[in-house]
Amino acid sequence: MSKAIDEALYAHLISDQTAGSAFELVQGRVSAQYGDPSDDLPLITFEQTGGVMQQTFGGTLMMMDESYDVTIVGRWEDGLADIGDIADQVVELFGTPVYTTGTDLDRVVFEISSATSVTRDEEHLLATIGLRAKAVQTGGL
Repeated sequence: MSKAIDEALYAHLISDQTAGSAFELVQGRVSAQYGDPSDDLPLITFEQTGGVMQQTFGGTLMMMDESYDVTIVGRWEDGLADIGDIADQVVELFGTPVYTTGTDLDRVVFEISSATSVTRDEEHLLATIGLRAKAVQTGGL
C-alpha cells in the first residue's frame, strides 16, 4: 500500500503549480526517492522511512501509519536561501493536516511530524521535512 500513499503524496506535492510554489521553484523536479530526479537542482524527493500496517475487524479494514522524509536538494554554492524558500513552501503545503484519498484508499491524512533540518555534504545542501501519513482502506481487501 505504500505505493498508493506515495502517489497521494506526489499528487499533493505537485498540486500547487502557481508562481512561487514549491513545484514552480524546482521547475517541476519532484520525484520519489526511487525515481530518477536527474542532475538538475534544486529538486524535491520523498521516501518512506518507516511504517506500520494493521488489518482489523476480520481483515475488512486496513490502517497504515507511515513516516516520510521530503527532502529539498540544492547546490552548496547556491546557498541556504534557495532551499529554505522551497522548504517553506513545502511546509505551507502540509502546514495543516491534509486530507486526501489515494488509489484503493478511503482516506489519507498527511501532517508534519518534524521541523525542517538542514544538512550538508561536499556539494549539496539538503533540507528535510518529516511527514506522517495515516491511511485507511476498507475496499478491495
